[in-house]
Amino acid sequence: MPIQTFLVSDCSDKAIGWLESTLGDQARLVTVASQLEAILGLVDQMGVSIVFVGISRQTFNETLSVIEGLSESRPLVAVVALSESDDSELVLGAMRAGAKDFLTIGQRGSDVQSLVRRLGRRQPTPGEAPQGQRARVVTLYGVDGAEGATFAACHLGLALASKAEPVLLLDVAPKLGEVEALLNIKCTFGVEDAMRAAQRLDSAVISSAFTKHSSGLYVLPLVQDERYPEAYSYAEAILLLGVLRPHFSTILINACGQADSGCLRALVSASDQLLWYLTQSVPGSRRSLLRLQRWRADAVTLNDVGLLVDDYRKRLAPEPSVIANLFGLPVVATLPGHQEQRLNALNQGIPLYELAPKDELGRALKALAKALTPEARAAKRSRGLFARWRR
Repeated sequence: MPIQTFLVSDCSDKAIGWLESTLGDQARLVTVASQLEAILGLVDQMGVSIVFVGISRQTFNETLSVIEGLSESRPLVAVVALSESDDSELVLGAMRAGAKDFLTIGQRGSDVQSLVRRLGRRQPTPGEAPQGQRARVVTLYGVDGAEGATFAACHLGLALASKAEPVLLLDVAPKLGEVEALLNIKCTFGVEDAMRAAQRLDSAVISSAFTKHSSGLYVLPLVQDERYPEAYSYAEAILLLGVLRPHFSTILINACGQADSGCLRALVSASDQLLWYLTQSVPGSRRSLLRLQRWRADAVTLNDVGLLVDDYRKRLAPEPSVIANLFGLPVVATLPGHQEQRLNALNQGIPLYELAPKDELGRALKALAKALTPEARAAKRSRGLFARWRR
């Protein structure tokens, strides 16, 4: 049975805990601020059909405004008011404002589950907001942070941007300043700024505030706080990606080395493809496998995930095929270990494609970038279908 996602706004920890225990493992609750714009943005981006809104005497008028606005703006979404008491004034006010039902903490679990099933059948699932162009999101993630990961992300971004389509490198790796050093740029507008201004991001802001490399690659790195994923919520990360997606053909996220958090899980779950970055290090592989197993156990969405083995040394154990069997994942690519050229590129601020155009590592990165394009992936699927048809 698929996991359903519900938004929860302005609810206490007690209310959220009760909902989680009542709805069970088949429901994912995403908390969102009580601002109407934030709720509408998440509704559109995540396609949810039910929003739980906390209501109390202290927040009565503000909550009624949110319920009214949400009901009027998104009539296909069912708003359910949630309170710690069955105060008749709260019930009447919420229902008049447009709430489809009213729940009190402590109600029988079977009643709540029945309500959710009934509303789910009655309310058609809202589709995503109409958008022209929607970026394909590719995330590079590994448990251990490494300069090699940032190096790979920058060069993949440069190669993708060479197709003259808008590409964004969203860098949340904890090593501040590496992207700027590799690309020889200075960024004054970062992820933190974009997160705060998510509701106001448009093409004009992106053009004027986002740093753009001479290749055409847009860059949005961390510029202040390397603890960023811990500072923001699952909902805020989803909203930011949803706002950015219409403006780019590809969004490449470098999240290598970041600790597990709701924000990190949101970025991973929203990705169309996940490149799991690691090397031939046995301890590193063990740490990565533990994280992968934890995410699988927690039902974190992992779309089109495969291994990217960096700093590959031939005839050195464990071979990528062994790692692939251990993880139960295919190897997307291996990158040769040319540490001297990497260091030269980093120290000089010159991409490897310019510094050493015929370098084996540069060729491997260009080949990987080409394989990530929608055209290459569509061709691969077609070949697979043709092969199965022939059998």
